Amino acid sequence: MMLSVIASRSTAHAAARISPRLVLVTTIAIVGVISLVSSVMNTSQSGAGDDAYITYRYAANIARGDGFRFNPGGPAVLGTTTPLYTLMLAAGAKLGADIPELSLAIGAIALAVALSGLVLLGHELGFAAAGVAAALTWSLSPVPIQSVVGMETPVYIAFIVVALYLASTGQRTAALSLGALAALTRPDGLAILVAVAALFVFQRTWSWRAFVPAAVMLGLWSAYATLAFGSPIPTSGIAKMVHDAIVSGTFSLLDPSAVQLVLPIMTVIPDGSIAPFLLGLLFIGEGVGLGAMMALRSIAHGRILLLWLALYLTGYSFLHMPNFPWYYAPAALITAFVMWAGLEHVLSRLVRSRTTGSSLTVVLAGSLGLASLLSSHAAATDAAPPSPHVQAGLWLRDHASPGQSVAAYEVGTIAYLSNLQTTDLLGLTAPEALPYVREGDYAWAIRAEPDYVFVGEWSSWPVIAAIYAEPVFAREYRIVARFAYRQGKDYLLYQHI
Repeated sequence: MMLSVIASRSTAHAAARISPRLVLVTTIAIVGVISLVSSVMNTSQSGAGDDAYITYRYAANIARGDGFRFNPGGPAVLGTTTPLYTLMLAAGAKLGADIPELSLAIGAIALAVALSGLVLLGHELGFAAAGVAAALTWSLSPVPIQSVVGMETPVYIAFIVVALYLASTGQRTAALSLGALAALTRPDGLAILVAVAALFVFQRTWSWRAFVPAAVMLGLWSAYATLAFGSPIPTSGIAKMVHDAIVSGTFSLLDPSAVQLVLPIMTVIPDGSIAPFLLGLLFIGEGVGLGAMMALRSIAHGRILLLWLALYLTGYSFLHMPNFPWYYAPAALITAFVMWAGLEHVLSRLVRSRTTGSSLTVVLAGSLGLASLLSSHAAATDAAPPSPHVQAGLWLRDHASPGQSVAAYEVGTIAYLSNLQTTDLLGLTAPEALPYVREGDYAWAIRAEPDYVFVGEWSSWPVIAAIYAEPVFAREYRIVARFAYRQGKDYLLYQHI
């Protein structure tokens, strides 16, 4: 009898030890599968945006042996902000992969890794439900996926989240190395490297030996980029900083796309509805404030999230970066985690049970995620036709002669599909454009009379208005193709006559 009681107690203790780990592993698997399925479903309905094709063009040229050149045979220009991701795609292309399809596949896997890593991070910081909640709202809603589809952003987010997790577990070399990889994926990745390094310094666990791999990676790339391009700072990054705010907007924490990435259910609020939007902001603000308080009161591992957020958001605001959803995405995911951590704390206090509060947090997040998913499904229409950029690129591939040129202010898709010499009016891939762009002269390349010009119908937007106001354009160019986009906003292809 005594032996059976002891045995039953031993079994119960063993189950208690195994159960939390089993739950964690199961949760990570579920989040990862949901993210993968959601990514596949949503990326099949919406292809990559034009900026992604700039990277694809570079990757294709590298795979062909032309190196970091936007135009084959042209000067070496670092016109992509993501050298590491470009090299990843180039390696795949060299092995025969289709670059856009490869990018979508890498993105789906990377986002699943990032969200699964967030669950691990939340567990390590003592806010497991918050990690699951943020991962669920992101993986169930199509909004975050569609905002980063085809871009390097999912890989970048995965590096950040996993680096935060490794730092919280004291794995110095791995955390610092992933911080360096994040910086090679996008220059603003330096913020996570600094945050991770700061954590180890504050904990008095800093090791120069642990920093060696990161320093070697960054040093080698910086040396190569300086020799090849004159600077490791991407031309595209410089161009975006000199653009007038009216050209591509300004990075703002209160931008609706940023708010929707933190809490995707906000997409169901009709445009112009101020009261529900403000209520959503209050919900986010209260949660973030409480989550930040919890992080500050807990171990230093939690504070690293706040430090990285501060560095990231301050950098983007100070540099006057443009208003693009993929710039908000990394900070939005971590902000969502902090928000849910605050709400998890409140619910646990209200019900006076951490387990019940955590369960309610996950249920609430799952409900909001499903509501966002159902709302987007109800609003979905038939599959959209190819974008005007894709149509124009294919038209040029079929009708233009080798060696001809095209000028545009959205150059990625056109250049990748047509393989023509392409001039970037906004200077992302053309350093010679920067003096003109600083002066607001967006039609500078039209005066060189390229063979084709790809432009939207006339509007008051300064770039389009400048093209139509250029005397050479009015005198020497005629429409040869029209590509439907929106009512009164079709894209047009002009040819030099």
